[in-house]
Amino acid sequence: MDCNTGMQLGQQFSKDATMMHGGVPMSGAMSEQDALMVGAQVAGANPMMAAQWAQNFQQQQAMQAMRQQHEMEQAFQNSQQQQAAAAQSRQMLGMAGPQQQQFMAQQQQASMMNAAMMSQGMMAANMGLGMMMPRTQYQPLPNLSALQPKQQQPLANLAPAAQDSAWADQLSQQQWSTDYSQVQTFSAPGMEDKTVEERIKDSEFYKFMDQVKNKEVLIDEEKGELVQGPGPEVGVPEDAEYLRHWAEMEGLHMPESVFQSPPPASAMMSPENGDPDAYVKEMDMAENDVEDWAQEYAEMQERLQKVTNSTDYPFEPNNPYMFHDFPFDEGMEMLQLGNLAEAALAFEAVCHKDSSNEKAWQILGTTQAENEKDGLAIIALNNARKLNPRNLEVHAALSVSHTNERNADAAMDSLKAWLVNHPEYEQLASVSIPPNAELDVQETFFFADPSRMREARTLYEAAIEMNPSDSQLFTNLGVLHNVAHEFDEAAECFRKAVALHPDDPKMWNKLGATLANGGHPDQALEAYNRALDINPGYVRAMYNMAVAYSNMSQYNMAARQIVKAIASQQGGTKPSGEGSIMATRNMWDLLRMTLNLMDRDDLVQLTYNEQLEPFVKEFGLEGHV
Repeated sequence: MDCNTGMQLGQQFSKDATMMHGGVPMSGAMSEQDALMVGAQVAGANPMMAAQWAQNFQQQQAMQAMRQQHEMEQAFQNSQQQQAAAAQSRQMLGMAGPQQQQFMAQQQQASMMNAAMMSQGMMAANMGLGMMMPRTQYQPLPNLSALQPKQQQPLANLAPAAQDSAWADQLSQQQWSTDYSQVQTFSAPGMEDKTVEERIKDSEFYKFMDQVKNKEVLIDEEKGELVQGPGPEVGVPEDAEYLRHWAEMEGLHMPESVFQSPPPASAMMSPENGDPDAYVKEMDMAENDVEDWAQEYAEMQERLQKVTNSTDYPFEPNNPYMFHDFPFDEGMEMLQLGNLAEAALAFEAVCHKDSSNEKAWQILGTTQAENEKDGLAIIALNNARKLNPRNLEVHAALSVSHTNERNADAAMDSLKAWLVNHPEYEQLASVSIPPNAELDVQETFFFADPSRMREARTLYEAAIEMNPSDSQLFTNLGVLHNVAHEFDEAAECFRKAVALHPDDPKMWNKLGATLANGGHPDQALEAYNRALDINPGYVRAMYNMAVAYSNMSQYNMAARQIVKAIASQQGGTKPSGEGSIMATRNMWDLLRMTLNLMDRDDLVQLTYNEQLEPFVKEFGLEGHV
């Protein structure tokens, strides 16, 4: 059963009904159109009547064309009878020629008009010239022969000019009828006139179509029957609660109406449908929601700006390295061992004790970035930049973390700052890049400011012309292409960078991430393995490798890598800081999603405890973690 097909069929029925005016006998209290619609309702309630209703529907369309011709012929006969009362009789052949020619020309004109209206998308295929004439009272006739007069009566002997004048008067009267009311109305004795739209809204057929639209009634195409539907879709409370929880986690203060299920279509307010006061109130609430969203967006942008430049680092509480004499040296030793979590704690202790230590802030930032904690990395690097705005390594690291956090403008600012603060390329700061009115913004527009992107790209290409052996230039240009989601160009830049410095694990990881984003996860795995060969504790490379395995539907391998990444990220510590907890939770979320794809509901439930032991045992990682 295809509900969508049934919906389209119902819409076609509704459309055809607005163009039909005959074919079903009318009573004094029911219009012809309503009679057809009632028949549709009866067919819906009684499947045995469906075939009969469909046959009536087809006859209706055929009868429409015959009725229009009958109306025109009746008007022509009335004109002839009026002429016969004022003149002498003459032979039919002698006078019928010019009038019949005019009648046929008028009929041809109507046909051409219908064709033109259809070419403009107007629903006029079944209207024809009959819509321009005053409606006559008649009973529908079964076939075309019944519409023909039984015998031609002698016609009045009028001069052709007088006859043409009478016919012109008749056509003028018909045109006046059309000009009087462009919207056709339907009425019955003792009832007010109603337009097509008003009559449809009050009809049973409209109610039937509303039931189809709201899925209260479905069309079973296999059986050809109407069946009871589930009714309008209702929002699941669990979904709303999940969205509310997600918004709180992301710090988004959304209006409460966002989490409420929308009302069904039949309950939508309008000035014509329902209480006008309630409609005004509803519109006021909608306007308030828009204002709330605008305010929320402005606040979000302000928070983003603050986070981008924040120097308020959330230090880990109860840090044991606060009581050590040489935490910086211990941190460097931990880096050599690949224990990023312990190294970060040691560097935090140094920065907490001495907030003016630029080197400690810088290494803390790069360590947190390698440990898949870009949010903390940005804050630490901002402190280092504040102490030394010309620190090139800080600008380069900031550009990568901002790219990972999708802060495109901040990433481009950092890349440009690296270039203009470099002693070899600082002269490029004075280069003026003229605007390009024909700039193609189709792709980059959605990810970055195209003008700023063009400026940064032009400056880096000029710098590479000056020094094609600088691997950092290719690395930075690759990051810039990543901002614009130009992954093929970015991968080419990183390949040149690793060719110049093949022992840099960060460059290999960047190449792998770019290949993965470009749809080449198999090639990305090779790059990640090279990065981990150089630095076995590189958590970011582990995490990225897990994502690549997942994209290749190798979920068991993906889960193994995630468990290893979580273990390495924690490094035997029990982080309780807000930033560390959030970063670790993201790892657990990825593991939970992967286990769901493996249909391991038993393990999914264990992830909420955030205890590694059962997963280390499950994936045979004893001795590897």
